[in-house]
Amino acid sequence: MRRTLEAIVSNHPRLRPLAGLAIAGVLVLAGCSQASPTVPSPTTPGTSADGTTEPDAQAGGEVVLIAHDSFTFPDDLLAKFEQETGYTLKVTQSGDGGQLANQLTLTKDAPLADAFFGVDNSFISALIDGGVVDPYRPQSLPADAAGFDADAVGSVAPVDHGYVCVNVDDAWFAEKKIAAPATFEDLTDPAYKGLTVVIDPTASSPGAAFLFATVAAFGEDGYEDYWTDLLANDARVDQGWSDAYYTDFSGAGEGGKYPITVSYNTSPAYTVAEGAKDSSTSALLDTCTSQIEYAGVLAGAKNPAGARAVIDFLVSQDFQDTVAETMYMYPVIDAAVPAEWDKWAPLPESSIDLDPADLSAGRTKWLDAWSQLAG
Repeated sequence: MRRTLEAIVSNHPRLRPLAGLAIAGVLVLAGCSQASPTVPSPTTPGTSADGTTEPDAQAGGEVVLIAHDSFTFPDDLLAKFEQETGYTLKVTQSGDGGQLANQLTLTKDAPLADAFFGVDNSFISALIDGGVVDPYRPQSLPADAAGFDADAVGSVAPVDHGYVCVNVDDAWFAEKKIAAPATFEDLTDPAYKGLTVVIDPTASSPGAAFLFATVAAFGEDGYEDYWTDLLANDARVDQGWSDAYYTDFSGAGEGGKYPITVSYNTSPAYTVAEGAKDSSTSALLDTCTSQIEYAGVLAGAKNPAGARAVIDFLVSQDFQDTVAETMYMYPVIDAAVPAEWDKWAPLPESSIDLDPADLSAGRTKWLDAWSQLAG
């Protein structure tokens, strides 16, 4: 199902700056619109599972946040959070969003933290349905943030959002005098045999997003045939996004040999050589699927009040202004975004997405089927 930008509000994700490549002006951020809703301070009360309003948390003590490996909590904001709330925040990290979701599920009876961040719309309903989450949503979130995932409203808080898309190394294709692909179907063309690296959807959230996009594009009757053709065209499967992008993708500047990979629509903004007028890579905007990352309180948390204070802070203006700069995703409120994204990281006009209810119902079946195909 292809959704327009108006239907999903707008979107975006992560990328470490590449060695030897300039991020020309990435710290020049667009100003925030004054028309956006006023966002209260991080200690503004929210609504807990029983519908009661939580008081401002000033009791102190340690609160533990577990997040995926791409999460960044700037030091100055960490200090501000601790000063304003009285809590000491400990941040631990665990793989990518898919790995994090699996770990939280396996440890739900003895949670590893009080709060989590980084499980996306590919996996969040499994945590909610599995009783891993203690429902909480900050009252400071503007009403339009509810549109990100109807099934998640009231249970978790959207913190950032973006697009997973096929990326290509335009410089490689120009050098070889080969036309770059443009669609999903192109990747199965013998002209691109052995040129694509994808990501294991059972181990990686962007990998899962790509799989589910192919289900949306080709339907339940066609996605397995598509993957059969793609794998037969010698597509390489990596375990995680970092391996695919930084090790195997030729466009990352680190010696990779595959000029096609799965990444984000923002990725080309970070492959602009110093002094260059254009990026050496591009995202195929007809292959994009939306990704939303959530934060939530873990059921059985030792410090649930502290967890709620953390989530309030993650959707505050102060933190949201850092999301684009540090995690290369779009913030969920009207906050700072690099001006350069307009040129080098354009938004797709629409995205290829499954209905949240269909995704929740079919996730396990599709992942199992993929494992059989790839095995």
